This record gives sequence, C-alpha cells and structure tokens, in this order.
Amino acid sequence: MIMLCMQLVIRTYTNSIKLVVKFRPFKLSMYLLELVLIGIKMTLKEYVDQAQTFFEHLVETASDDELFAGSYIQGHFDLAVGYAQVEELELTIEELNNNIEKSLVKAYRGGELSDEDKAHVVAVWERLKQIA
Repeated sequence: MIMLCMQLVIRTYTNSIKLVVKFRPFKLSMYLLELVLIGIKMTLKEYVDQAQTFFEHLVETASDDELFAGSYIQGHFDLAVGYAQVEELELTIEELNNNIEKSLVKAYRGGELSDEDKAHVVAVWERLKQIA
C-alpha cells in the first residue's frame, strides 16, 4: 500500500506543533484522511493571549455585526478570566470556555440579545474556541 504523507510545522510563541497529514487508500479508491497533532497543548495564558489577538483582529476585519458579537464575547471572556485570577483558580482552557458559555447562556435566557445578535455571538464564539 502506498501512503502519501505531508508534514507541516506550526510555530507558536513557545511551542512547535507538527501536523502530519496522511492519505491512505480506503475501500476502492476512497481515501482516508488522518490528522495527527503532535506537541504540547496550549496553556491557559497562551489561550488568553491568542484570544486577545483574535479580538484585536476582529476590529480590523469584522463586519459591524461580528464586531458587536466579538465585543460582547470579549466582555464575558474578560470577566471569566478576571474572576479566575481574583479567586486564584487553576482552570483548564475547557473549564474557562465552559464558564464563558454558562455566562452567555444566562445572558441569552435573560433576553439580553435579539435572535439575530445571538446568532452572530454564537458564530464568533465558535470561531474563537477553535484557536484552543
């Protein structure tokens, strides 16, 4: 069996992550794509720094609706990070995101956003979570 392989090294501030993409024949000319991430997971501090960069980038590139959603999320994000710092909590990225999502859901249920604004907030939030 012939396997094609491509490697890409992604560099962050302190870590390198090697992305290995393999294509392998699978069931009569179909190909199975495997993505294997090898490296060190992002720390919470790196995630917070990357999130701030994400928010700053929105100012330069986002539509008005995305900019509103990004600012709204940034408020919830900064409050969750600040609370964790004041309480000296050792959170994982997943735990921080869960706290932010709980805060967003509470706001949705409290009627703080229209359905259209909620859709923009959800879309931007999903994009932000992908940087982790």
